[in-house]
Amino acid sequence: MNDDVSLAFAPLVARAKLTGDRDRISLGDYEVGVEIGAFEGERDLIQRLRFNVVVEVAAPSASANDNVDLILSYDTLTEAINAALSAERLNLLETLAGRISELILQNEMAERVYLRIEKLDRGPFRLGVETVRDRDVSRVPENSDAETWGQIDVFFLSESALQHEEVSAVISAKISDKAPVIFCLGMNTAQNFDDMAGTSKMMINLLSINQNAWALASKNPEVAVVETMTELDWSVKNGQAVVWAPAKMVRDAPTPLERPTDGLYLAAWLAHKMYARKLVRVLTNDETAEDKPIGADSPAPNIPVETIQLG
Repeated sequence: MNDDVSLAFAPLVARAKLTGDRDRISLGDYEVGVEIGAFEGERDLIQRLRFNVVVEVAAPSASANDNVDLILSYDTLTEAINAALSAERLNLLETLAGRISELILQNEMAERVYLRIEKLDRGPFRLGVETVRDRDVSRVPENSDAETWGQIDVFFLSESALQHEEVSAVISAKISDKAPVIFCLGMNTAQNFDDMAGTSKMMINLLSINQNAWALASKNPEVAVVETMTELDWSVKNGQAVVWAPAKMVRDAPTPLERPTDGLYLAAWLAHKMYARKLVRVLTNDETAEDKPIGADSPAPNIPVETIQLG
């Protein structure tokens, strides 16, 4: 077996040593159970992942003097893994590896990250990916939260409001004030799926919200339909008014939502994730705030709630 092949199957630290005399910290055989995978059979299934990480670090200064605050902590590695896993459900190990590396490289002491992730439960074997990321080429994400914190308005349009003749004026007025806005909708209650249950019923109801989102966008060309956090972040930063089609994010949520098809609950959940300035309910005259309560279990208890009543 030649050197290249030997190194391909060697412990990760052996590959890292090829770069010469560098200071490194490592995390070995860190196992976490998580739902991940692109196949339908991997939905609602917890699989074990094994992580091995080696990080080349800047050499501590002579003045470090055994000071734990002046070195890269092992906790940085486990916290990066846990943060990437908890952000959203992912399909690909490659995506997960990239996000973990980016989080680690946000620490100024980290210079290069070697990462191996393996699936342990797909068969009598291990499936895995390996990545290497350098600080100077890493796509370290901007702190999108800081850029938009407290600036976004989330508008929930009730089913009745969506059909109201005045709703287009409300949408246009909100867009014209230039503040970042995300419109959220409820499901189409005219469709009855009471004979269904479980995931099938949830997904059909969520897809009816997606249909409403596309219908709103067709009547309001200045509003774009978005489905993912990446699209939401980009739209908010670039001043694009959007309507949220929630099916993908709800199904991929790391923790199941309490009320996954309640449009107002979903709007509050998104408002919390986006650090919204406020949540606005748009209702018709024959609806009241009591008819559309957010509830004591609101996922955004600290975000102000306002109500607009259409005439």
